[in-house]
Amino acid sequence: MDLARTTVNLIGNCLATCVMARWEGEFDDNATGVLPGEVVEGQIPGVHGASPPGLEK
Repeated sequence: MDLARTTVNLIGNCLATCVMARWEGEFDDNATGVLPGEVVEGQIPGVHGASPPGLEK
C-alpha cells in the first residue's frame, strides 16, 4: 500500500511540474531528449525525424 501511495505521489509531482512549466512558458514541446550535435545511432546527422533502422515508413 505504501509503494502505491509513493508511486501516485511521484506521478502527481511530475505532472504538476509539467503543468507549472507550461503555464510559465518554460515547457519545450519540441524537446527530444537529444542534445544539439549529438548523433543517435541509426539517425542520419542533420536530418530530424529520421526513423531508426527497421521502422522506415
